[in-house]
Amino acid sequence: MFGKSSILKRFTRRSGLAAATLALATAFTGTNANAEVTIRIASDTVGPPHPAGIAMMIFKDKVEAAIPGSKVRVYVSASLYKNSEAIEAMTEGNLEMAWGQFGKTAMVDPWTNVLLGPMRLTTAGAINALDDFESFKVVKKRFNDVHDVTIFGSAHLSFYMGAGAGFRLLSPDDFKGKKIRSMGPAENAMLRAFGANPTTMAFGDVPPALQTKVIDGLLTSLGGWNKVKENAPFYSIAGINGIVGDYYYIAGSNKW
Repeated sequence: MFGKSSILKRFTRRSGLAAATLALATAFTGTNANAEVTIRIASDTVGPPHPAGIAMMIFKDKVEAAIPGSKVRVYVSASLYKNSEAIEAMTEGNLEMAWGQFGKTAMVDPWTNVLLGPMRLTTAGAINALDDFESFKVVKKRFNDVHDVTIFGSAHLSFYMGAGAGFRLLSPDDFKGKKIRSMGPAENAMLRAFGANPTTMAFGDVPPALQTKVIDGLLTSLGGWNKVKENAPFYSIAGINGIVGDYYYIAGSNKW
């Protein structure tokens, strides 16, 4: 049974939030302590020890502590919905929240591509300020108007996004003819320019794909690479966002 809540409406009045997990937990404080509410969070990201997986568990604990009797259920590795499916489910009122990636969400709303891509944001300060950019505000408004979804804020995916493989990737020529896991359309364009064959897939599908040689390598964060380095022992970066540029967002359905 999913109880109605005014939390989402209260939260939309808050300013842009980069550390959205902590901010959303704070927004719950002071609400009806006896409210019975179950919050399902869908994510493509794997669970702990991936840094984002750890952050989701911290978020879960904080929300449940803020609302006695509440239950937060985190579904990782696309076990409930993939990113694009989660947006549609929130629009229809069939899902409360999602911990998504803009790159993967571009399949259902290409406007998210304006935030993405290699060499677009190349300093830590720029990434920290993403919520203040006009492009982010445009995407946030569009999600509210078109998808009936509120984006609470963005979060770091990694300052050192890169490419992992069982061989060294030192130049664009090293990508030629290789099947590389991509995270969305922005990265697909770059990989095709390098002569690679991009394959978009959820991170939960990556380990078996590497083991069975369905893919030769992957674009991912440093945290993601740590999960698969036995099958992709080499990791290449080109400064901050030199190869990949993508970011998490935390969003909720306006239906609850």
